[in-house]
Amino acid sequence: MPPKRLHHHSPQEPTRRSSRLAALLAQPRPQTHAPQPTTAAASSQPPSSPQPLPPPLAPLPSGRRPHDSPEPSQPRIHRGGARAKPPGPVQRKLKANLDAWRPLLVTEVATRASAYLPLIRSPSPTSNEVLGALLASFFSSHSHDMIPPPDPLSFAFRLLKSIKTSLPPEFSAAFDERHSKQLARRKSKKDMGSTHVFLYKNPARLDHFRTTVATFYLHRLPEGQEYPPRGCFVAEGVSTQSSWATYIRNSQKPDKRGKRKPVHLLDKSKIAFEIPAGLTCIIRDADTREVVFSVVRNLSGLAPMLAFAKEVIEQAVSERRSIRLEDAGSLVMFGYSAGSRSKPAFAWVKNLLGKRADTTEFNHKAATVLGYAWLRMRALHPGPVIGDFLRFFNRYNIPRLDPNWPAPPRDRGSITLPPGCGGFVYEGAENAPGCAVFGERYARAVHKEKQPHDWALSWTTLRTGNDLRGGNFVLASYGLLVSASQDSSMAWQPADWHTTTLGTFEPTFDIPGHEDETFNQQGIAFVTSPRIKSAYLKWRDANGLSGSERVEAAIQELELEGGEGGEIYE
Repeated sequence: MPPKRLHHHSPQEPTRRSSRLAALLAQPRPQTHAPQPTTAAASSQPPSSPQPLPPPLAPLPSGRRPHDSPEPSQPRIHRGGARAKPPGPVQRKLKANLDAWRPLLVTEVATRASAYLPLIRSPSPTSNEVLGALLASFFSSHSHDMIPPPDPLSFAFRLLKSIKTSLPPEFSAAFDERHSKQLARRKSKKDMGSTHVFLYKNPARLDHFRTTVATFYLHRLPEGQEYPPRGCFVAEGVSTQSSWATYIRNSQKPDKRGKRKPVHLLDKSKIAFEIPAGLTCIIRDADTREVVFSVVRNLSGLAPMLAFAKEVIEQAVSERRSIRLEDAGSLVMFGYSAGSRSKPAFAWVKNLLGKRADTTEFNHKAATVLGYAWLRMRALHPGPVIGDFLRFFNRYNIPRLDPNWPAPPRDRGSITLPPGCGGFVYEGAENAPGCAVFGERYARAVHKEKQPHDWALSWTTLRTGNDLRGGNFVLASYGLLVSASQDSSMAWQPADWHTTTLGTFEPTFDIPGHEDETFNQQGIAFVTSPRIKSAYLKWRDANGLSGSERVEAAIQELELEGGEGGEIYE
């Protein structure tokens, strides 16, 4: 009888197994036998005894399934061994370019160390710009026999960092200092973003701020009994009243149809309530309990930002036409305009006094000031004020302030802070409302205005001089006097009677854009023409809207409200 064929199960290394195989491995294994001998000598021997079972498989690491790939520490070895991918033509070309430029750049920076070292140490945008220009000049000077890199700054840093040991020791220290400053700069940018630019997204900080804001209740004065009275300029001293009355009486009227307005001397005994210069507060109507006024002191708290705003406002009022020639001081528009009454058109305002010039740089600077102001106001003024702006601009999709208009309108964009505030660039910042004004020493007689929404916002960016009587805000509908202060922001409803008191400067010698030693006050405001909605809807209709959008625009235009009251601007 031939010997029984025996089977041998040789142990195997753990490999990828299915879940079913893993379950089978957990069961007791049947006994196996040695394989049948294949040689003649072996076939004459009696069958061998059963072989012992292979050792159990080692448990799988925690979290791994039986069919998972091997651990990273045990890479799979491919047949023939792993091979590095050979460099492609682009990599070879880049390496050759680096090798060619290396000795030239080392010589350049070493011989001109006094010029390069300070720029390497500083990671500020200004230093990077200067350093980039310096390197671009160097690379272009050798362009006759080598290809200059497309990004000189990045290329040079990559090359220099790879050979720091070949340079004088001062360069290694400069790179280390630059790295430390970059880390500090990143932290500063993060802090500036959370406490200034995106403060409105920080509920914890805002809740703490709101607990410190006082609230007062005032009764609205009877119709026709507002104080100061309607239609009067308001002075806070006899000398101011006298000088302005003389000026108004003798100056040429810009519009001969209007009457000369009298100058009223403020009687503080008739003021119902006065807000001192250091107080942040909210005023509510005593009967309706609704917010009617808000003032926020120290809106920015950044001296460099105030200095930057001063630069922008001085340029604006000196180069652009004022919209209220019969009023004191200067007030110029910025952003979108509804055009003149005789020729309405939605467009970027055109109000330059001189020949047409490139205003790109100024427009971006002005947008920075207004964008920053809006983000701060959005965080610190009451919800009803900010919600009013958002509802109006969002409902009709009126473009936000964008110096790149007529590019596709966006609610959000980037904001670049001035160099004094770090020069940081923030993406995703909410753009400011599209209609604004810049003012310098501006005052108007007691008046009210009509807007397509309820609220207006202002920011006093500068208040200096040796006689600061005047320049204070008065909400005549409530007999409220608000003491002005630098870096303060106010919210009011233009439909209420209001004014700003006359400054103590001599009006005859008032020159827009020039500081007055006696009295100097500047600021910005977000105010909206009552015709901006209809002008925009017509513009939108004329620029290829769908049929349904045209019908919607026509319906919205019919909803324009009528009523009396002067316009803020044309």
